[in-house]
Amino acid sequence: MEFLDKLGIRENTQSLATTIAEEWWDYADARLYPDAKETLKQLKSMGLKIGIVTNGLQSDINEVLRKVGLNNFFDVAVGIDALGKTKPNKEIFLYALKKLGATPQKALFVGDQIETDYEGARKAGLRALLIDREGKTRKKVKKIRSLEEIATRLLR
Repeated sequence: MEFLDKLGIRENTQSLATTIAEEWWDYADARLYPDAKETLKQLKSMGLKIGIVTNGLQSDINEVLRKVGLNNFFDVAVGIDALGKTKPNKEIFLYALKKLGATPQKALFVGDQIETDYEGARKAGLRALLIDREGKTRKKVKKIRSLEEIATRLLR
């Protein structure tokens, strides 16, 4: 609602903000990578718990998952409103692990940003993989090019 205030709108702000949020998701283009759903199915079939840690809001996470048909794949989804912390703060990773009933030593985090995802997870004690689909990252980090590589990495 802060943006409405900056626009000088002072009346019916709650109603207007709700309408804007609903309309946004009607037009937002959220798409999956081709390897996402099959990889999640494979990981679930292995009996693994799967979670999301994101710098988005919980309401956004729920809407995106619904829109792409993944709302039943995750055991936990943690957004910034859960703790008021953002990645790379290690507390948000540890909070997700606690909700999963897992320890950092037994967890693997896969993300696409070196600082917020990879380094944040490592600082929390998790193993981490950077998904670098185009092979652009030159830093010395553990990388994968496809989500399909996750199961193989878990067996190592």
